[in-house]
Amino acid sequence: MTIFELFCQIYKLIKKLKTKYNTLGEFYGRKKHENPTPTKIVICNQSTISLNGISKVISSTEKLISVVMNGKVMAIEGEDLTVNELNVETGILTANGKVNSLKFTTEKQKDSLIKRIFG
Repeated sequence: MTIFELFCQIYKLIKKLKTKYNTLGEFYGRKKHENPTPTKIVICNQSTISLNGISKVISSTEKLISVVMNGKVMAIEGEDLTVNELNVETGILTANGKVNSLKFTTEKQKDSLIKRIFG
């Protein structure tokens, strides 16, 4: 067997494995990362906002909408904000109103009352 024939067999084997498994992690039994929806933010004329990749909605008022996107808290500040569409399973949120700002922070665990007092 020549080196060329050996490489051809290895190539065919890799091609078969690629069709069966999406990643090497799946091949070795590792789980996929749980982030099926990429983060996407679309603002139209400062009056409509669409978000993809939402995992949780924290709060929603006329002046502030807080959501969790990929482990980070995003605050949408504005005026007359109303949520038109919300689907946490697909990670989609659509809202209307005047959008003034977007702020990202990392999601923090709430400290206990004793820790906040004696800190």
